[in-house]
Amino acid sequence: MSNARVRAFPELYGDASMLRDRTKVHLAVTESIAGQALALTTVLVDDALDTPNRVITADVAVADLPPGRYIMRARVMHDAVEVARLHRPFWIN
Repeated sequence: MSNARVRAFPELYGDASMLRDRTKVHLAVTESIAGQALALTTVLVDDALDTPNRVITADVAVADLPPGRYIMRARVMHDAVEVARLHRPFWIN
């Protein structure tokens, strides 16, 4: 069994208080932009910084996925409201 993972580095820009309070980033690996999550993780935004930008680092386990093209979908949530969405393709060989 492999422990393959994909690492995501979404960048967040905005009001420092918004990025500090009640903000999460949901990361999902899918086969299409609107597809169902095949692997996922949620990251809480670090509230120790008081700057208008953050770089979130997260690993998502993909060991159970076959080789192919996938989409990493990042949804930025503030107080349970989606405030941003980002999609990036990647490949598993």
